Amino acid sequence: MSRKAVEIVMKQTGELALHWQVLIAAFIGLLFSSGPLIVYSFGVFFQPLTAEFNWSRTEIAGALTFSQLGLAAAGPVHGYLIDKLGVRPLLVFSIVSLGMALGSLYWLTPSLIHLYLCFILMNVLGASASPLGYSRIIVGLFDRRRGLALGIALSGVGLGAMIFPPLVQQLISNFGWRSAYAALGIAAFIPLLFNYWLFNSSGSSSSAPTRPDTSIKPSSDSATSKSNPRTFILLTVIFTALGFVSVGIFAHFIPLLTDSGIARKDAVWLAGVIGLSVVLGRAGIGWLIDTMHAPFVMSVIALGLMLACWLLGAHPAGFTLWIAAVLLGLGLGAEVDLLSFLVSRYWPAYLFGTIYGPLFGMFMVGTGVGPLMIGLLYDWRGDYQLALSAAAGCALLVAVLCLLLPKYAERGA
Repeated sequence: MSRKAVEIVMKQTGELALHWQVLIAAFIGLLFSSGPLIVYSFGVFFQPLTAEFNWSRTEIAGALTFSQLGLAAAGPVHGYLIDKLGVRPLLVFSIVSLGMALGSLYWLTPSLIHLYLCFILMNVLGASASPLGYSRIIVGLFDRRRGLALGIALSGVGLGAMIFPPLVQQLISNFGWRSAYAALGIAAFIPLLFNYWLFNSSGSSSSAPTRPDTSIKPSSDSATSKSNPRTFILLTVIFTALGFVSVGIFAHFIPLLTDSGIARKDAVWLAGVIGLSVVLGRAGIGWLIDTMHAPFVMSVIALGLMLACWLLGAHPAGFTLWIAAVLLGLGLGAEVDLLSFLVSRYWPAYLFGTIYGPLFGMFMVGTGVGPLMIGLLYDWRGDYQLALSAAAGCALLVAVLCLLLPKYAERGA
């Protein structure tokens, strides 16, 4: 399709109608990405691994920490390579690597080093099979509806957070935890079936999401050129803290509730409520940031996370517990969407991977340290009260820092 024809179609049908196949493929890719398969399924494996190997919660949580730290180290490298080589080769390599490393946990031995090594390899080699790779494609194709498009695509992660905990619990109950890991490894290969849509749909080849574009040059008068190290530092602190709070609390959500006397089956389904909130919240938040100043939206979401931590510390039951789950889900559903959107507004497109990679890496540091620190505080105090207070304080800090972010252009440079 010629550029003129693409422009005519976009005027008549809009970006969402033109690139709907890309959105579906990205949604499915993120549904079976490292977030749902590793992070959101992680809490279900706590008790089976403890029973099998007699590991403490801190030792098990360390696997997720090392996994996220591996992604933090690999994110800048993958981001730079995406800008230089294009998304396609990095994405295919990462999908295959993720599936092989995850499925290999079927043969897990009693060695903690074995557990940690597998989790590290999942994200070091599979870093592009995450919002890092898929967001680059979305940002390259969407402008006016960029926030909504990111929300729709990344809601695949939220759907995974909703369906995988109960599904994995059923697999563990019926076939054992080893078979559950093998099934997750096979599921990681599913996005390969939709790569044709991702890279060859109408209009996608005319943008530059799948290959490097050396024709784009920086503009000195662009609104994005106003971005400076202060903006980068603020975003680093904000998203590191957000990762600490949201993923840290979610990783311990099931054992936190069971410690409070809630049946494990009910706790697993409440984790599914969090996933549903992620799915619905991402589309809604995406629409909001297309019409409102994104840092303000992010500040309100951070206050909701703070309230969720307070409610969980008060041993809620019934409707109050559902409110806490929904607020936590909205927080989980906002971070990566907002990071992708803000990077694309504060910096020009040809630097997206280079800037997004380190910021996404620091977000992964927060998501990795959060579960470990909360586990350490639990082992030290014997309950989650201190950990929830610390998480609430971090959420309040994020709410304040978001208001210090500068304005950005309404449309991309």
